[in-house]
Amino acid sequence: MTTTAQLPDVFAEAKERYTVYDLWPALNLPGDPKPSCKSPFRDERTASFSIFDQGKAWKDHGTGECGDVIAFIQAATHWSHAEIRDWLMERLGIDYPDGCVRVAPEAFTPAPRPPEPPKVITWPCELVMGSEVTWERFAKMRGLSYAGVWTMVHAGVLRFGTVDGHKCFIVTDNARRSAEIRRLDGRAFLNGKKAYPLPGVDKSWPVGAELIAKTESWAISEGASDYLHLFDLYVQYRKAGGKWIFTPMALLGAGVKKLAPEIMTAAAGRTIILIPDGDEAGDGMASHWSDSFARAGAAVEALNLPRGNDLRDVAGDLEPEDLFDE
Repeated sequence: MTTTAQLPDVFAEAKERYTVYDLWPALNLPGDPKPSCKSPFRDERTASFSIFDQGKAWKDHGTGECGDVIAFIQAATHWSHAEIRDWLMERLGIDYPDGCVRVAPEAFTPAPRPPEPPKVITWPCELVMGSEVTWERFAKMRGLSYAGVWTMVHAGVLRFGTVDGHKCFIVTDNARRSAEIRRLDGRAFLNGKKAYPLPGVDKSWPVGAELIAKTESWAISEGASDYLHLFDLYVQYRKAGGKWIFTPMALLGAGVKKLAPEIMTAAAGRTIILIPDGDEAGDGMASHWSDSFARAGAAVEALNLPRGNDLRDVAGDLEPEDLFDE
């Protein structure tokens, strides 16, 4: 009987003929193989998988796994040595010598990839509620009502802190998945930007989403500064006897194109008001999310602000019922 040792050196031929780029689609792996790309073996938000040596080698920097094309097949399939050999022989068109027993690989379905650990915000300061004096000064400084600031603080969406020696306010919610930090004096940080660079922010989570309840409508602004005025207008609306119940939320930028799955699922059956800035980016936000929320089963309306203005610019001229009444 012919033994395994008498088989052709299939692995050497496979290493000569194939690259990771060739084997990736042959194994029905998700994603697009590139020199730097997301791992096909697990879910991840940022690319940590490398293909190099002209496609002959790879490394998953997230797990430390690496190797040649044979190791790539094994990592993708978890097949035995004999199963990989026989799969390659079939692909290469190599006939089995008489008397050799073929080991048919099991039907291969890529194993479910473990979810990536959730992002964790790296806070540069302690988040504090502040005092009544702080709330009064902040309300006056930002053109907000004291009642609005008080409510935001106690709802967990407004906090204060000191970053790089500057007094700041923090817009977030109790999920602590997304947030934005800005200086109280309105000036930029050392990097020239008004929003502090905050590692770990998950922009797929709208600020304020932690407050979502079962049946209420949503009002969604563009950006953290507008969110303060949106929330304040809603507090004024409710204090004046307004009947509709809303959750004020904010996307952290007009460029956000994807929201957490649980947010999109919860959108079904809601009424959603979008308040984008009155500029080209805001137009894109309104168009994208009007379509996306409508497909999710929501009734959507976008407020058209005057060109060149955001909600903060016009909040003083708006009556709360202009936003929240049917």
